[in-house]
Amino acid sequence: MKLPAGGTYLSRIVINHERGAHSGLEQPTVLLATPVSDRQGRALGVVVINVGLNGTFALLAADLPKEFQLFPANGQGDFLIYPDRSKTFGFDRGRRVLVQDEFAATRDLVDGKADQVLIEAKEGRYVEAPMVAAFIGRRVQTASDESALILGLAQPLAAVLDRADKLGAATLQIVIGFCLACVLLAVPLARAVTRPINSMSVAVQRFADQHRAEGLPLERRVEIGVLACSFNRMQDQIRQQLAELRQSRRGLEHLALMFIDLDKFKPINDSLGHAVGDLLLEEIAGRVRKAIRDSDTAARIGGDEFVAARRAIQQSEDAMTVAEKVRLAILEPFAVGDRSVAVSASIGIALYPDDGADMLELSQHADEAMYRAKQQRRDTVAFYQAAVEASPTT
Repeated sequence: MKLPAGGTYLSRIVINHERGAHSGLEQPTVLLATPVSDRQGRALGVVVINVGLNGTFALLAADLPKEFQLFPANGQGDFLIYPDRSKTFGFDRGRRVLVQDEFAATRDLVDGKADQVLIEAKEGRYVEAPMVAAFIGRRVQTASDESALILGLAQPLAAVLDRADKLGAATLQIVIGFCLACVLLAVPLARAVTRPINSMSVAVQRFADQHRAEGLPLERRVEIGVLACSFNRMQDQIRQQLAELRQSRRGLEHLALMFIDLDKFKPINDSLGHAVGDLLLEEIAGRVRKAIRDSDTAARIGGDEFVAARRAIQQSEDAMTVAEKVRLAILEPFAVGDRSVAVSASIGIALYPDDGADMLELSQHADEAMYRAKQQRRDTVAFYQAAVEASPTT
């Protein structure tokens, strides 16, 4: 209420423990607030919006090659994303897992003595696999308890050395520019809260569109051996399909969005090596494509995560049939080299229009359904259920 008319407040990025009828419980979140004033500028109340950040984090990582690692952190250095999920938001569990402890040179970013650093990491967990990392820090340009944001992008040193000098220099410039663009885009997102509440979805969409405009290719084809289609291209295809559904066969046809996450893939990758892990992912990608129609859409959005979408769904049982076909295809043992490898998948489904009216909402709900499938017993399929996702886990 102390903010001037039109002012914006941004909270710290935390894990949401607020109990209530919403889907962001126990998820990364940020609060955006602005006062509501009369014509004389007197504050009458305040609008507070709880914004889940899973979708934003997914967009940041969606089109990165799998050899890259993303390291966002808050102004104090607490990791917000980390390859080991148990180390993200450590302060929420009573311990601090800090970027300056893992990458000592970033202490200048945390202390405000530098706004970007380039690091060659060869110590600690990087002794056997050195990394080159670029970090950039920016102050939050609005009233906030979050003093600054830090974003880092790391790539194996061996991959950098394999390139020619000129290509290597150009790659580092692209990495730094990419990091800078992502951090700066947080500012217009925060300011957008001064518009009506329903404009928040437009602001998030603008974030996604501007992120994609940073030179990432849109016209890619899905190859049979590996799902090389970018998540952004898939989003465009699904948005077009949603628009066609709204304009034509209203109420008669649904679209099913499926989030597919491999169960316990990391132990396989760690024990058999990344080369075997990459071959296994290619085999899984091929089976996913064969399990769906040519007219369906599919993409890989992370190391062991895939997304598939099917239009012309008449009822939920049709979506379950497709998801079960994908799940059983992945469950069959894989012959990778001279090894037989078994892996399973947890699948979450969200249906348009029942579970969301746009791509962002459908993605969030499919992701929540997938995590519920993992919590239940893994190797299963779960639909998004608003009442279940909004209530505390018992």
